[in-house]
Amino acid sequence: MEIREEIQDLNHWIYCWFITSTIAWLASFIWMWQFSLSCLLFVIPFCVFLRWWNKNRMHCSLDHAMQAFIHGFINIPILSMIAAFVGLFLLTMLFLLTHLFSFTIGSFLYIIMAITYYVSIEEALKLYFA
Repeated sequence: MEIREEIQDLNHWIYCWFITSTIAWLASFIWMWQFSLSCLLFVIPFCVFLRWWNKNRMHCSLDHAMQAFIHGFINIPILSMIAAFVGLFLLTMLFLLTHLFSFTIGSFLYIIMAITYYVSIEEALKLYFA
């Protein structure tokens, strides 16, 4: 099968994941541009994957190979972004409702808790999917 035919036969969920990950990647430039630049490193394994598939395309379709690749490759960043957004929103609401931001120690405590929460989500997902 030609590559153009394989791309046209891809599942609509694969297109959805590519669009979602692209939007999430572009949105991440707003809050942490270093993260967005490091996400460019995701292109290297993707190119290696496409090269592997091109050599072995008689064994499996691109759609089948992409579903497994995308499940493990894109779900972790998307899950960590959603969990970080929800958790930091709840943490911010907690600090706003309890008026802890009015104290210097409250602002410092918020920064420490936000960083700890963000790193904990990332590490928990790494352990879960490893």
